[in-house]
Amino acid sequence: GIGEIQSTLGDPHKALEHFDRALKLNVERKDQLNESLSLNSIGVVSLSMGEYQKALDYFKQSLALIRGSDQRGILAPRTYRMLTTIALHNIGDAYARLGEYSEALDILSQVRSLCRDAKYPFGEMSALNNIAGVYISSGQLRQALECLVEAHAIGRTIEAKIELVDTLNLM
Repeated sequence: GIGEIQSTLGDPHKALEHFDRALKLNVERKDQLNESLSLNSIGVVSLSMGEYQKALDYFKQSLALIRGSDQRGILAPRTYRMLTTIALHNIGDAYARLGEYSEALDILSQVRSLCRDAKYPFGEMSALNNIAGVYISSGQLRQALECLVEAHAIGRTIEAKIELVDTLNLM
């Protein structure tokens, strides 16, 4: 939507205005699915602006709404897994940017497990790459290498050429 375009064009403040308006409308309509998506979008823009704690708070609110929606049977299982995975990934990214590597690794490991359980190898490979990035940032290079080797093996198995190139570039 407009907020995404504003963000892409490099005007995060205008993007936030649009996402905030969408959030208010979704709250008024009691549309928890789109409310969670608006919260996630605000979090992504906040992350890009370097407001990591603020982004983390929005991502956590988004995840809580997603999990609440699933409790009431509003979301199909596949949609629930996808939205949960996205929210957790963003939470892990925010923790990593805050330098809270242990929390980031815990959350990103959950993302990996969700993707593996859903038999989504692209997602598992991406999660491993992100986990490796956290290990690199925290100076744990052996663990990073192990994750990258494992991601590489998954990539070779599924012949995911684009993701395989990304993994090789990180090695």
